[in-house]
Amino acid sequence: SSSFGFTVTGDYDQTNATTSNLQQMKQLYNAQQIGFNIGLGDFNYSNNLTAAQAAAWSSYATSNLPNGFPFEILDGRHDSSQIATYEKDLPDRIGDISATCPACAYGQQYYFDYPPPPAVPLARFILISPNQTIPGYTYNYNAGGADYNWVKNTIEDAKCISNGKPNPNCSHPVIPWTIVGMHE
Repeated sequence: SSSFGFTVTGDYDQTNATTSNLQQMKQLYNAQQIGFNIGLGDFNYSNNLTAAQAAAWSSYATSNLPNGFPFEILDGRHDSSQIATYEKDLPDRIGDISATCPACAYGQQYYFDYPPPPAVPLARFILISPNQTIPGYTYNYNAGGADYNWVKNTIEDAKCISNGKPNPNCSHPVIPWTIVGMHE
C-alpha cells in the first residue's frame, strides 16, 4: 500500500474525553483506517505516580481498545517514575522498534519504520524525550551531544545519506517521510 493512517495523542488522564478518544481509535482501527497510535505521554497526572496507578491506567486504556492494538508509548513528564510499568503493560506491538544507542529504549527514545518489514517503509517515526529524566538518565538534545547525534544519524539514515552525502551502503530504500514526536 502507498498510504496508511495513525493517530497521535498526549496528555491523557482518565476522563470522558480520553475514553471517547480511545473508543474512536478502536473504531478507526476496526475499520482499518489506522494501523497504530502513538501515545505522547502524561497518561496519568499523579505527582507521585505509583506502579499500581500506572498499571491501572494501562488497564483502563487497553479495556477501551481492541485486543493487541499497537499503542506505542513515549514518556511524558508525569510518567517518568513508572515508565517501566507502562513499557511492560503497553508493549511495542509494531515489532520493528530500533533503540540503537546507550540511552535508547522503547517508551523513551526509539524509532520504527512503517509499515514494518518486509514491506517497503513509507515513514520513519523517531520518538524522543527532551528534558525527560528517566531513572539514571536525562535526555539532552543540545547540538553535538549523544542524543542529538543519534537523532541526526537516524534522520540521515532514513534518507540514505551520511554527513550530507548519499550513502551507497544504505540497507533500505529512501524513506519518504520522517516524523519526530516528543512530549515536550
